[in-house]
Amino acid sequence: MKNSRCQVHFFPVDITVEIEKGKTILDAAYKGDLFINALCGGDGTCGKCKVVLGSGTIESMPTTHISVSEAQKGYVLACSTKVIGDLEVIIPEESKLDKSQILVSDFPQFSGSLAAATSKVEHFKQDPLVNKIYLELPAPSLDDCMADYERLCKEIMIKADIPLEKITINFDVLKYLPGILRSSDWKVTVTLGYRGPSVEIIEIQGGDVSAGNYGVAVDVGTTTVVAHLLNLSRGDD
Repeated sequence: MKNSRCQVHFFPVDITVEIEKGKTILDAAYKGDLFINALCGGDGTCGKCKVVLGSGTIESMPTTHISVSEAQKGYVLACSTKVIGDLEVIIPEESKLDKSQILVSDFPQFSGSLAAATSKVEHFKQDPLVNKIYLELPAPSLDDCMADYERLCKEIMIKADIPLEKITINFDVLKYLPGILRSSDWKVTVTLGYRGPSVEIIEIQGGDVSAGNYGVAVDVGTTTVVAHLLNLSRGDD
């Protein structure tokens, strides 16, 4: 059993971790509570977890993220390199990750090709679950004494083509409706949330703020939480 375990000594932190043979350097770093930048969660796609092999025996998967000059200096990807024997590993400054660090990346290797691919596929229709629409409501008069909520729903039906019976509203939103309508001269932006067969009015704002319809996609990994901000109206970031 002793031969099935290996020791990985990390520099410059001077921490030694014992781990099963065949596990990756990234696994060893996790076990030693060392945080290496692995934005893709260890899938080998981001190329951020570069470390330098000082000595020892490894099995490393080929990757385009390591250049010829880097390979000659001993660089490997921690997530794609298996520990076969005792190792000495140097974590370079650019690969270190503080526990609370916020990562920022535009994913250039994916964004252009993904946008080009989805633009040619018709079934990827831009249809967010939350949508904002700008409405200009007619002000009430002696000849038009419709209630505020019914007046709002009527304009939503016309602008968004949603049947009245599908529209709902929360009381916390409804109680602010009269004040917002009058303070914004009956020009408002309504945020609609699509919940199965019903459409809920989840927010009412004065003026035209329909362009600011944003959503966040979150990927919770083993050591990183990656968030991507999207404009839901345009379908881009």
